[in-house]
Amino acid sequence: MPATLFAVVGPAAAARATTAGNATGVTRSGDTFTVAIDAADRSGTLWIKAGNHAVTGAFTVTATGLTLPAGTPVTPAAPNWKVVSVGSQETAAENGAATNAIDGNSATIWHTQWSTTATPLPHEIQLDLCARYSVDSLTCLPRQDGSVNGRIGGYEIYVSDSTANWGTPVAAGTFADTAAARTVNFTPKNGRYVRLRALGEAGNRGPWTSVAEITATGTPVP
Repeated sequence: MPATLFAVVGPAAAARATTAGNATGVTRSGDTFTVAIDAADRSGTLWIKAGNHAVTGAFTVTATGLTLPAGTPVTPAAPNWKVVSVGSQETAAENGAATNAIDGNSATIWHTQWSTTATPLPHEIQLDLCARYSVDSLTCLPRQDGSVNGRIGGYEIYVSDSTANWGTPVAAGTFADTAAARTVNFTPKNGRYVRLRALGEAGNRGPWTSVAEITATGTPVP
C-alpha cells in the first residue's frame, strides 16, 4: 500500500512541517515548503494541514517529477443524476425533455417549450448529483443535430447543498455561437446540486434554450 506524505503548515512565524511514509525531508524558505520524496516510491497521498493557526490565504501545490491526478469526473453514472427542476421543456412537438441533457446521448436534447407559447428567457435547469462533490467545472454541449436554435449565450452556474439557497454564481459569462462543447472551470465549491441558467440565446434568434449534454468534474466530499 502506498505510503502517506504529511505536512503541517501555517503562518511564517509559527509554521512547522513533519514527514512520514516515503517523504525523505521537508525544507522551508519563508512560507514555501519543499517536500522531498523517495525517487524509488513516488506514490501516495500528500496531506496539507493548517494546524491551529489562522490561515486566510490559499495554498498552492506544485509538483516536480510527479503526476497529480485530475479531478474525478462527476458523470451521470449509477446512481444517475436527477433533474430537480426545469423552467421549461418541449414535450408536445418533440422530445425535448430536460432529462435528455443528462442521458449520456449527444443525439438527444433538452429544448424549452416552443410549439405553443414560447417560454421567455431566462431558462434554467437544476440537477441533483446524488452525492456531495467539490465541483470544479461544468461542460455544456450544444445540440448536435445541425440546428442552431437555442444555443446558450449568456449563462450563470451555481453549486449548492440546497436548492432553496443557491447563493452567488460560481461562474458567469457568454458562450460563443458554435456547436463546440463549452467547458467552464471555476474555483471548487462543495455541493450536491448544480444549476445552469441560460440568460440569452447565443444568436438572438429567439427565446429558446437547447442543450445536448451537461457534464461536470469534481471530487467526492463528505
